[in-house]
Amino acid sequence: MSLGEAVNRQEGCLGKAEYHQEKRLGETEYHQERCLGEDVYHQEMCLGDAEYHQERCLGEAVNHQERCLGKAEYRQEMCLGEAEYHEERRLGEAVYHEERCLGEAVYSQKGCLGEAGYHQERPLSEDEVSE
Repeated sequence: MSLGEAVNRQEGCLGKAEYHQEKRLGETEYHQERCLGEDVYHQEMCLGDAEYHQERCLGEAVNHQERCLGKAEYRQEMCLGEAEYHEERRLGEAVYHEERCLGEAVYSQKGCLGEAGYHQERPLSEDEVSE
C-alpha cells in the first residue's frame, strides 16, 4: 500500500470517526432535547392537572361551604320560624286560657251574684229559716 493510499485510508477512517461522533452527538442532542421537551411537556401537563384539581377541589370546597352555610341558614330560619310559631301558639294558648279563666270567673261571679240575688229576692222557707 502506498503512502497516498494510507493517508486516504486514514482520512477516510478519521472522516468516518468524525461522522459517527457527530452523528452520536446529534442523536444525543436530539434525545436530550426530546427528553427535555417531554419533561417540560409532562411538567406543564402535571402542573396543569394539579391546578385543575386544586381549582376543582377549591370549587368543591366553596360549593360545600356555601351549601352548608345555606343549609345552616335554612335550618336557623326554619328553627326561628318554628320558635316563633311555637311562641305564638303558646301565647295564643295562654291568652285563650286567660280569657277562658276570666270568662269562667266572670261567669261564676255572675252565677253567684245571680244566686245571691235569687236568694235575696225569694223569701226564705221555714226549713231555711230554722237552719
